[in-house]
Amino acid sequence: MKKMAILLMVSILLTASSPFKDFQGVITYGIKYSQLPKEMKGMESMLPSEMMFSIKDSKIKIEQSLMGGSQVVISNQKEKTAEILMDMMGQKIHIHMSKEEIEAEEANTKNPEVTYLNETKKLAGFTCKKVLVKTEDGSESVMWITDKISVKHKDFQYLNGFPLEYETEQEGMIMHISALKVEEKKLGDEHFGVPEGYTAMTMEELTRLGGN
Repeated sequence: MKKMAILLMVSILLTASSPFKDFQGVITYGIKYSQLPKEMKGMESMLPSEMMFSIKDSKIKIEQSLMGGSQVVISNQKEKTAEILMDMMGQKIHIHMSKEEIEAEEANTKNPEVTYLNETKKLAGFTCKKVLVKTEDGSESVMWITDKISVKHKDFQYLNGFPLEYETEQEGMIMHISALKVEEKKLGDEHFGVPEGYTAMTMEELTRLGGN
């Protein structure tokens, strides 16, 4: 169970985005799973079905409910740091990701081949264009992006727009992510703070814990 949580947490971190230039509020995404690793088969009902994406200036907070607990990633795009919070199975764990760790992850990213198509559809009130993405290994996926949101997605900085619907694969798990609602509202700085009661741990320590 802990190993599953680690896979999901890493997936959340890798899909974090740069902040909206003129937007403050929350995007709610729905999540569906089309493929799971063998060790996660039969656990579909325990996986998160929604993702809350809060944005204020250079701060982003991504929240998911999981197995009666929660996973939260709070990132500061200006400082290039992140705080990962896991509250599950009676444990509250806090992992700090440094600027060096995040930049090392970004350095491994390779841009795929992108084809912009004329087909459009509405998502959360936004008109989105269809995009075909082909990776280096030959696999293809479809994305729907809008140019009405001033942002560059961390994993999709090569796109001329912000994705409101896409598929992502992490460690054998394929997730279909689609925006359900975009809500503009004021958020206090405390919304992006790290609460008390969490035990500090490194990523290596968490991985060993999951392996056990």
